[in-house]
Amino acid sequence: MAKDSTVQTSDNQVQEEARSQLHYSNLTVERPRMHLLDKPDCFVGAMAKSNLTHQMHYSIELLEDELLQAENPHVITLKIAYEEPLDIFDEDEGNWVVFTGSQRSVREVVRNEEPIRWKLYADGIRVASGTGDFARQCFEKDEREFLETCKAAVLAANLRENTVREYELLRCVCAMVTQGC
Repeated sequence: MAKDSTVQTSDNQVQEEARSQLHYSNLTVERPRMHLLDKPDCFVGAMAKSNLTHQMHYSIELLEDELLQAENPHVITLKIAYEEPLDIFDEDEGNWVVFTGSQRSVREVVRNEEPIRWKLYADGIRVASGTGDFARQCFEKDEREFLETCKAAVLAANLRENTVREYELLRCVCAMVTQGC
């Protein structure tokens, strides 16, 4: 009898020690995997390209190229916010990061934090806006879902058709404004 109680006591001590060693501050929830429109070539590339901001920016680059090839060119701009505004009535308040579809040579801001909000502009007119969660859900569903959503918003806006010359001028002006020139 004494032998069984000793075994039971040592089992209880082992369980107590295991519980005391658990660190509840390290609990995480795994999200569904994002489908990447811009496929990585290597491990380091995968770290950068698996970023939601990068995928959103790459999507608008492709959208601008697709519209240009379809002879319906528009300058596409994406504004991304990483924090909530202090004044809930002023949605433009806060730090917005601006990306245009034509900024291929400009160094992209890669942040570890998730975007909270985004706005999509075509030729300077806001055609869509949403949350970072919505954008992530698009990429979890399909790699082109966000791009197709943005494309539908641009086409639904019924913007004036630009000539290639007008598109090039708008793109240059937009690049100067977003780079602070």
